Amino acid sequence: MSSTEIPRAPGAVPLLGHSGALLRDPLLFLRSTANAGDLLRVDLGPFKTIAVCDPELARHVFRHDRVFDKGGPMFDLIKEVTGHRSMVVMDRDSHRTRRRMVQPAFHSARFPEYTRVILDQVDTVMDSWHDGDRIDLYEQMKLVTARVGLLTMFSHMQPEWIISRTLRDSITIMNGVFRRIVTPSALNRLPTAGNLRYQRANARLRVVVDRIVDEYRRHGVNRGDLLSVLLNAESDGTPDGTSPPITNTDVHDEVTVFFLAAMDTTAASLAWTMTELMRRPEVYRRVREEMDVVLAGRRASADDLPRLRYTGQVIAESLRLHPPVWLLTRNATVDTELAGHPVEAGSAILLSPYLLHQREDAFPEAGSFDPDRWAEQAKQDRDSLLAFGFGPRKCIGDVFAVTEMTLALARIIPTWDLEPDHCVEVRSSASFVLSPRRSTATLKRIG
Repeated sequence: MSSTEIPRAPGAVPLLGHSGALLRDPLLFLRSTANAGDLLRVDLGPFKTIAVCDPELARHVFRHDRVFDKGGPMFDLIKEVTGHRSMVVMDRDSHRTRRRMVQPAFHSARFPEYTRVILDQVDTVMDSWHDGDRIDLYEQMKLVTARVGLLTMFSHMQPEWIISRTLRDSITIMNGVFRRIVTPSALNRLPTAGNLRYQRANARLRVVVDRIVDEYRRHGVNRGDLLSVLLNAESDGTPDGTSPPITNTDVHDEVTVFFLAAMDTTAASLAWTMTELMRRPEVYRRVREEMDVVLAGRRASADDLPRLRYTGQVIAESLRLHPPVWLLTRNATVDTELAGHPVEAGSAILLSPYLLHQREDAFPEAGSFDPDRWAEQAKQDRDSLLAFGFGPRKCIGDVFAVTEMTLALARIIPTWDLEPDHCVEVRSSASFVLSPRRSTATLKRIG
């Protein structure tokens, strides 16, 4: 059997392949392929990929990172933003070394301090809200997550200066990356208005990153945050001496990728979770009742998180239906096989958590929002939730992101009623991050 016998997904056209379908309505395209088989050929312009549509096969690819390493058209374009030396685009061996290097910034010992920062920054954003205000949840959550990211990962900096200069550019970059993935590369080189906006946003972001790194160096700060860890490694290498010092380029690339990831992905997940709560008054009521019992009117602490079980189920279900990073690629490093099909070295493998979460055999009634599927008695396999990836390259910030989401909800839900705008239909905006478009709510203060 040859790799050409893998069935091709419907809807391909000459030159563009499936790019047109992905640009018009990517989620519809992915839903249409979710239950079509284990493997499908999907063409992203000139890039020929093998889409993995079976959850167990996907976990196999994630788990075996020596055979299926980071790479493919998505990661080639991400390097335009993050550079070539960030952990997210490194090959397997370099990634493992860098991950050990930055792991101290995500150690559980730091979470009590992170908890305080998260709660304070949610309160800062909520202080600007007033009874009767109509807000865009995604835009407001980006303010929260940008401030939290800056004050936990780069805690020496003041957030206002950076947010004012980077919020719009980060949106331009995230939207631009997705368009460039599914567009023929020749078109990406043309001096169109969109390409020029993307390039200018990239350049401005690099200037801000330079400023952050230079400020840390000039003041010699060491607060145990991500940038402090990186700058220490720049001088000394890993604490155990197994790796050499990292370079100035390494530091800049890591700062860029963590800043973008901290701001956009968690903001999208928070906005989707609140949107789903507004759509479902019974679920909203159960979350608020749980918070009333567990918190009894006080601010949450890290110790409260395990007791907010139903809230955790709601977050898990929101991540299932709306995984923020919804499209990934890998490269086969050697000749191998998947589902009995030979896969040649150099083949691009397409993985979509969104597609995999739509499988009816993994999630009965996959299109419905059902937090109870994550209850202990339901015995839903947690490994089937692939919103943060899986295996040795699972997102290093997964625990931090869920902690931030839980704490933000624990401040907002007991304080404000979020009334949906029934005249506005919330839609998915599938750029690099899967975010809600027009997720508006009217605020009503409780008590």
